[in-house]
Amino acid sequence: MGTEALLNFVTERERIRLKKEAGLPRPWTDDPLLRDYKFCCVRREDDRGTKGTAAVYREPYKNDTELWFALLVARRAVNWPDTLRELGYPVPWSPEHYKMVIRSRQASGQKAYEAQAYKVMVSGTRPLPRPSSRLYSQGLTQSGRVRRVFFLTLFKDE
Repeated sequence: MGTEALLNFVTERERIRLKKEAGLPRPWTDDPLLRDYKFCCVRREDDRGTKGTAAVYREPYKNDTELWFALLVARRAVNWPDTLRELGYPVPWSPEHYKMVIRSRQASGQKAYEAQAYKVMVSGTRPLPRPSSRLYSQGLTQSGRVRRVFFLTLFKDE
């Protein structure tokens, strides 16, 4: 793809976002590729998941030194704003609470996480099957402060 084609794609993708956000009816473009398939927003900040994460964790806790961990959970393990709201701020970390919320949402037929975004890779070769009930952290003090390295297991075969 040449520079001109890339710029045309980016420009048209942004036009689509603006039309969609303005509440205009479909189709937002005549381009069959952009009309018929889903693409990420040009700017990550315009993405629905990013907006939800910002509202639930990033903005309210912007001065917390442990925010990085909450954002890791938000973007890599959940990526669904309704679940993030139900989880609450995950510092200090409670694997039991995480499991309870995910399982409860799944049992009631509610979406628990966005499986299509940000696949975690094993050895860089394949996406892991699905979020697991295990998320281990090592090195947290009772207040949630990190003293050592986190060991994260977000996915497993059950």
